[in-house]
Amino acid sequence: MLAIFYYFLPDRKINGTLFYCFEYFQYLNNYEDTIFYIKNISEDDLDMVKETFKNKYDFNHEILDNIKIVDTISELYKIESTKSLFLDTNSFEKMFRFLKSDVLVYANTYYEKVYSNNKKITYYGTYDYQEYDIEDKLRFNFNIYKEIDEVYTDTAYITSPSINYNKIIDKIDIQESNILTKNVDKPLDNLFEQFDTLYYYHNGFRDTNNRLIVECFHYDKSIVIIDNSDEEDSVYLRFSDIMKNGISQYQLQIDTPIIKDMLE
Repeated sequence: MLAIFYYFLPDRKINGTLFYCFEYFQYLNNYEDTIFYIKNISEDDLDMVKETFKNKYDFNHEILDNIKIVDTISELYKIESTKSLFLDTNSFEKMFRFLKSDVLVYANTYYEKVYSNNKKITYYGTYDYQEYDIEDKLRFNFNIYKEIDEVYTDTAYITSPSINYNKIIDKIDIQESNILTKNVDKPLDNLFEQFDTLYYYHNGFRDTNNRLIVECFHYDKSIVIIDNSDEEDSVYLRFSDIMKNGISQYQLQIDTPIIKDMLE
């Protein structure tokens, strides 16, 4: 059995790392039984998270039974997995010490690597601001993305690491009634059917692992990055990478390093 771990953030209930974890969880389950453990989450929030997954993806809903709450150190220690995967350093730092299996972690932010005499820990990453052993970008399980129907035109979706939407609204020529903004507690249902243009306000706050840029390419949205910053983070790097090399490299594959190493 394989395991994926995530530490839930009550102030950012729905975020990119949670979606990455689910997509890797679903992909790995095609090859080997995998459990998705979430710590620091209530039953109500878990139900909400599961509904969010059902809204966003097409998949066999039976695997939702393999999403488990883990509350205590003793529960973590009792987990019998062959390998454990973390896709962010915050979750890794809070839980890895209590696991018996070898650990793979995507170092989404700079993290001073630690190792253990009791298990193998391998770090993955892509960008200069990450510390890693093996190069691998976080990828997307586009195979389970829902198709979208009719799209609302002349409608903008606005997002920013600072969640300061007023600064963006003042910069774009669009009626305020046609503007959608991000909700960190509950995402909009059928989000990608509700806008045709993404406005990303880049204010210099490093966005280390942005998903929305890649997803907007997948759904053929217009993308506008405004208030340019000198910060070379995942927003700029992924945007320029896809413009130059295409989006296919972001699809999860059996031979991508993290997947291959989890299944070995």
